Order: sequence, then structure tokens, then C-alpha cells
Amino acid sequence: MTGKMTGKCISAGLVCCLSVGILTGCSDKKIIDYGMEENTENIQTEEEKKQEKSGSYGTLEQFSGASGWEGEEAYPTAITEKGTAVNFNMDRVQIVLPEAEEMFVVEVEESEFDAAYKKRIIKNIFPAGDIYYYDTRHATKKDLLERRERWQAEYNSYGEEDVQEKDTLSKEIQSCDEALKTAGDNYIPAEDFGVNQYLGERDGVLYELSFYSDNSNELGCREKGISLMPKDIYQVSPEEVSGVEGLYYDVVEFEAKVENQCTISEEEAKGYARSFADELGLEYPVYSGVNPLAWWNGNTFGSMGANYIANGYVFTFDIGVDNISFVMAGIQENYGNMRMKKESEKPQYSMKARLEIYVTEKGVIGMQAYNPVEITGMSDGVKLLPIETVKDIIREEIIENTELFRFCLPDNVTVTSGGNSLYIEYDEMELLYFRVRDKENVGIYSYVPAWRLSEHSAWGNAWNGRRFDNPIIINAIDGSVINFYEEA
Repeated sequence: MTGKMTGKCISAGLVCCLSVGILTGCSDKKIIDYGMEENTENIQTEEEKKQEKSGSYGTLEQFSGASGWEGEEAYPTAITEKGTAVNFNMDRVQIVLPEAEEMFVVEVEESEFDAAYKKRIIKNIFPAGDIYYYDTRHATKKDLLERRERWQAEYNSYGEEDVQEKDTLSKEIQSCDEALKTAGDNYIPAEDFGVNQYLGERDGVLYELSFYSDNSNELGCREKGISLMPKDIYQVSPEEVSGVEGLYYDVVEFEAKVENQCTISEEEAKGYARSFADELGLEYPVYSGVNPLAWWNGNTFGSMGANYIANGYVFTFDIGVDNISFVMAGIQENYGNMRMKKESEKPQYSMKARLEIYVTEKGVIGMQAYNPVEITGMSDGVKLLPIETVKDIIREEIIENTELFRFCLPDNVTVTSGGNSLYIEYDEMELLYFRVRDKENVGIYSYVPAWRLSEHSAWGNAWNGRRFDNPIIINAIDGSVINFYEEA
């Protein structure tokens, strides 16, 4: 597939075109303008002209055989505003390219959880049968009593210092008490879709469907999501854990490879997941991986893996293009530099636009749709700057404009020489898609080809993979520095 997105056919009226190097839109909506005409004409090199003549300019073939810095120029030094000398080592940088022939600019927009949006998703998940309200105001007396008991137990588990947590739970308990005054014994059919919790049936099992949002999580990012889970988890649980009190399933990192006890194959389960993803009607076009579905076995001691059994699969689908996941390229939680973000810098929408689908021999038994977006346009293939030009830009920016960056060290590493010197050894320069926001319109973004120079370290499990520290991100089209703190 080249230049087309799985699961979505973009009409000609929505496609953004790159004409004479300027990104413009065919709609009235504000599109990010990178000013490429001015920049690319002024910095075209002889190497670029050769590539243009050979036909490789504009494709990733132009980077074939590219290598990192070599020689004395691999060790530049910059001085920060606070007078700290930053010493860079770049002679071991590995160039990493995506598996693609060319790259594009993809425009997306945050999904608005209005009544029409909720109705569409709800009808796709519960195509037959009645749909009921399941928020606190409409829940049955039995459900409200169960919720109150759960919230009260959680409230009692916190100490006096956990003021915020206890305050939140106290409000939930109060709202529950208020609803109990008028609660009935039967569920109320949903006539409009102005609430965030619903109840519906799939394959004879009742499921809870929730829409949720958070204006600022622990990373300072705005989040939205859609959750589907069985009302009674024991209706879909494996026999081995049917007697576990407080049962739940999750994704955990098993210390060693474990046997998946699911009676259907991964390939068969993947077929169920793909069908569900298609029916759901959300835009997560790129399949990005699978992990075992872990069920808590009731054990609270020992290693993480010893506390779970593997039975089923968790498949992930991401926002992306040409089988390239934009999520795998790095979301906010994958960057060590997120802790350098200032309170004054507004939280952005989370980059984790990912769909998780949980599958067992009983079919799809749940899902989590993180931060859904809608793809509104995509350019033709774009021309990218020669890598030598990008390397020159990076070298100039870190020396002349050091204040653009906030360099930090990995955890458990201290600054040398009394805090006056910082040593950074970069080891990877990757061509990827990085998201930039429309500065004038909240919720509108463009994924652009970009070079990320970073030092990285292994951490976490297969969901996270790596943490990237001290990233320098350069727009691969026009050579501008992408301000990580404004975009992430």
C-alpha cells in the first residue's frame, strides 16, 4: 500500500495537497503551514539535485547507506542559559528508517464525544437488542448499593494524607446516596445519548460501555477514551480462575515465556479482533502487535508473572499510515524529558491513539480505545531534505540555539564536575512521524515526517519498549526544529 490508509477512503475534497512545497488545505479549516517554499528552495544542495535527477529524491531510497556523524565534528559542545556545558557524542549514531517507500503528511482531529458520536459507536457495538443507561443517575438500586460498597472500601483504604483521592471518592459516594433516593429495580432504556455509561448485550453477555475524559493526567496530557468490559467478568473468565474473588484481566509483563491456555489460535483470535475493529468504526488502521491476556490468579505475592495466568490475547491497532504506527514512534510516556515540561505549557492531547481488543475462545470480551482521532486528510508523497543537510541543521541548532532544548540525564545518573558539565551520548537517529498541533485550532494536528536524534534505553514491557531521552526533533521536510514541549 502506498499513499493510502487502511480502513478509510479519503474523498478528494478532504485531501491536503503539497503544491510547490507549501502544505495547504482545500477546506476552510486552518491547516498548519510549514513555509516549505521559502526554506526548501534556499537550502537545496548539490547532493539533493543529484538525487532529484536520479529519481531517488522524494523517496526513502535517498537515505540508503546513510550513516551517523564521524570524526571530530561528532563531538560538539553547547553552553546552556545556566552556563552548563553540554558535551555531545554522536559518532555511534545508528540511522533508522521506516519500512516504506515514501512519506506523507497526515492530518487528524480529536474525536468529539457528542451525542451523535456516542450513538454511532453504541449502535456499532450493540447492533441488536436494547441499550440501557448505566450512569449513577440511572442505575438500579442493586447496582448503586454495590458501587457504594466498593467506593466506601476504597475510601477506607486511603490514609489522611491522600486528600485528593478521598475527596474524589467522597463525591462518588454522595452522588450514589442521592441516586438511591429515587432508584428503581429495572434498567432504563436509553432514548438519547447524553450520558457517558451504557449497558448492552453481546453474545448473551451484558457489557458496560463507558466514555471518559481527563483534562490532565499524571503527565499533564489531556486524555479521552472508550471502554467496553463485561458487567459480570465471571461469565467470560477461564475455569481456572472462576473462584478468585475480585477477579480482573490485564496486560502484564511475564518474566518468562508462558503457555497461552486459550483454546483458539492467535491467528483465529486475530480474525475476531479485526472484525470487531472494522465494525467499531473508529480510525485505528495499523495493526501493531499482540500480547497474552493475563488473568489474576488471586496470588498477591511473588513475581508479577506468577500472579497471573495467560488465557487469551490482547491485539493492538494504532493511528498510522502504510502499516507504520504513529504510536510506536513514541508517545509522551516514552520520553524522559516530559518531566522537564513547565506548568505554564498547556497540556496536549495524548499521542497514545491506540485500540486494545481482548479476545478469548468466547470471542471479543472487551476493549479500550485510547484517545480516538479522525483522519481528515493526507498529502501526496513529500520530498525530504538530504540527511547531510539535516545533520548540519542539528549541529547548528544545538550550538547556536541551545535554549530551545532542556537536556536531562537518565534516572540514577548525576551531572559531573559539580553540575557544570553534562555528557550526552546519542545512539539513534530515526526517521518517523511526529505530531505537531495547529496553534490556532485546539484538537487539530498533523503528523509530519521528522528526524529524531535521541539516546534511548530499554525499559518497561512490549507496550513501551524504550524510553527516549534528550530528543532533538527536526521536521524532515523544511528543517525546522519541532519544539517537543509545545507538541507533547
